[in-house]
Amino acid sequence: MLRTIYSLALLACLCLVVPDARGGNPDRQGEAGAYELLMNPYARSAGLHTMTTSSVSGVEAFRLNPAGVARIQKAQFVASHAIYLEGTGVNMNAFGFATRIGKGAFGFSLMSLDFGDIPITTTDQPEGTGATFSPSFFNIG
Repeated sequence: MLRTIYSLALLACLCLVVPDARGGNPDRQGEAGAYELLMNPYARSAGLHTMTTSSVSGVEAFRLNPAGVARIQKAQFVASHAIYLEGTGVNMNAFGFATRIGKGAFGFSLMSLDFGDIPITTTDQPEGTGATFSPSFFNIG
């Protein structure tokens, strides 16, 4: 008993002595990355601006609230296509599958984000070189 109390006291002292750990670049504080992970390609939940996070179920829950996947009763398949910001040429395509296994669920979700053709510009040719590139993201969850 005395040894346990001594060990806990020593652990508490060590926790107080350890300095704060800091990481990152101070020039980039407050910035975030991977915004494509926050984009919702499913119309039912995106139509409510993702405010259904607590009640979403099925395949849509993979992107919003993974615990909601367990609320499905049978197998569920979802395919979705959305145009993000009409006129920009940004397209979202999504595919998902989930099925009930015992008391839990198993599934996967794929989402691609295509930015369309973007003209290549340089400092010497700000109007464009005539060439284009087409970036895209692919998320697996």
